[in-house]
Amino acid sequence: MSDLVEQLYLTELDQEIREQAHQFAHDEIAPWGASLVGSNEPDLDLVRRFSKQGWFGLTIPQHYGGTGAGQVAKTATLEAVSQVAPSMGYLFQAYYLGIAKILHCGSAEQRQRWLPAIARGDCLPTIAVTEPGAGGNIGHIQATAERRGDRYVLNGSGLACKTFVGGSHNGADLHGVIVRIAGTSGTSGLCAFLVEATRPGVVLGEPRLLDGFSFGDLSFHDCEVGADSLVGAEGDGLAIAQSSSTLYGRLNLAAVGLGIMRRVLEDTVTFTTQRPLHPQARRLDGLQVNQQRLGAMQALYMSTRADVYAAAAGRDRGLDGVALDAALNNAKLQSYVRGQDLLALARETCSAYGLTGSLPRNAVYLDHLVSPAGTADVQRYRLFQHAVGAEPGSWSARFPAPVEPPSEG
Repeated sequence: MSDLVEQLYLTELDQEIREQAHQFAHDEIAPWGASLVGSNEPDLDLVRRFSKQGWFGLTIPQHYGGTGAGQVAKTATLEAVSQVAPSMGYLFQAYYLGIAKILHCGSAEQRQRWLPAIARGDCLPTIAVTEPGAGGNIGHIQATAERRGDRYVLNGSGLACKTFVGGSHNGADLHGVIVRIAGTSGTSGLCAFLVEATRPGVVLGEPRLLDGFSFGDLSFHDCEVGADSLVGAEGDGLAIAQSSSTLYGRLNLAAVGLGIMRRVLEDTVTFTTQRPLHPQARRLDGLQVNQQRLGAMQALYMSTRADVYAAAAGRDRGLDGVALDAALNNAKLQSYVRGQDLLALARETCSAYGLTGSLPRNAVYLDHLVSPAGTADVQRYRLFQHAVGAEPGSWSARFPAPVEPPSEG
């Protein structure tokens, strides 16, 4: 059933892509759903089948082999997949996040080399920023790159390893790594490199898994890369990490959360409409208290959906500035905050049955939306800066949405 969000923001192409992703999720992912739950083996097959559909090319311009459909199409795809399998939604969004640094900050040669491969599904890119001692404040990054002639040598292990790397063990092919130039401190010495997963000196740690989605550790031991692997210039690492997180990561995770909210809402509606109080009684949705709860859940989902798609459409339409950055931060925040409220109402409605399978497995993921790409407090702080006009700048203005043909400056 069409709603106002679809009428306002989704083109016919966006809706077609969404339906294709929805069908793929039901046909290809759902049959494996039970085996994914609690799995301590990273899924290597589903992500490859997904990538071969060309959906990782949604935000890649046609000039580089993508479809150029944009952020609304990507948001609709992630929402559709996450309704069926949240872990796969998290996995796919991680690889979408890995595209941003190449698309917006890569050299002409790097874009020509990697973007067509990603669009074809032949390359799965990650972004590796966080370390055990450097989460929200990446100025504390300890992994280093030392210049040696026309090469750089990367090192980072132990407390300097990269951690919580989305898709780390799911067959990732290319890591976008934020490190610092050896001997520097703070954020001014940070830089980014594209490092092939097969390059000597790249070491995967033990996988950390959530239903087949890996977010494990990545270490570097005297890993040599060419100077042509440097993204941007030395000192650009902060901008590359922050812009990727704001322009892609916030919206990605908001879309995943939106899909989970929709699934929990739909399953709660099914529970109340199919379960009677007792054989001669009316259904649970006949109780006024449950009508109020379901109405509140519907409002939470609709409000979140409007915020998320408005931000995605703003990015696609070339809007920029601090207002769009704030909308992207808010989309991720509301996906978590309202998701928590929706989940609480679902638990109240299902009562003890919520502990025995009446609520979908998807519900547990609403408890995890706070952590990736910054806690809710990080988003609130960014919105505080916006409220008082204290933003340090605008990432969407600095890195506008790509157009055809893209500039090769």
